Amino acid sequence: MRKARVLIVLSALVFTSTSALAEGERELAIIADTLLVRPITIVAIPVSAVIYALASPFAAWGGNLEQTRKVLVTDLVTFAFGRGIGEFEGSSNRR
Repeated sequence: MRKARVLIVLSALVFTSTSALAEGERELAIIADTLLVRPITIVAIPVSAVIYALASPFAAWGGNLEQTRKVLVTDLVTFAFGRGIGEFEGSSNRR
C-alpha cells in the first residue's frame, strides 16, 4: 500500500513537471522552487544552525560572530522565507 502511494506521488510530480515545461520558464521555476529548492533549504536551516552553534565560539574569538551568523543562518532563512515562489536572486525570469 505504501509503495502504491509513493508511486502515485512520484507520477504526479513527473507529469506536473512535464506539463510545466510546455507552459514556460516561469512556471518551471515555480514548480522547482516549491518541490525542490524550498524543502531542501528548510531542511538545511537547522543543520546550518547547529554548524553555527559549533562555530560561534571560534567566530566570537576571531571577532566575526555577526558575519558568521549572517552567512550560516540569516541568509539561509531569508532565502527560504523572504522571497516570492519561483524568484531567485539574479534570475532572468522575474516579472
